[in-house]
Amino acid sequence: MAVVPDSSAKKIVGELIDCFGEASEPYGNLFVKDVSDAYQLGTKLVGDEILTPK
Repeated sequence: MAVVPDSSAKKIVGELIDCFGEASEPYGNLFVKDVSDAYQLGTKLVGDEILTPK
């Protein structure tokens, strides 16, 4: 599982789709799901702050 900012999601999905190209049989599935809140335990960071390296 990977969690990325909304601003990066479409680009990442597009790159993954391009990598696999077209085939007669599927390689698998990719599910994109909204995350309503995120909290980093021990640091009190919340939201997109936890996705940005410090």
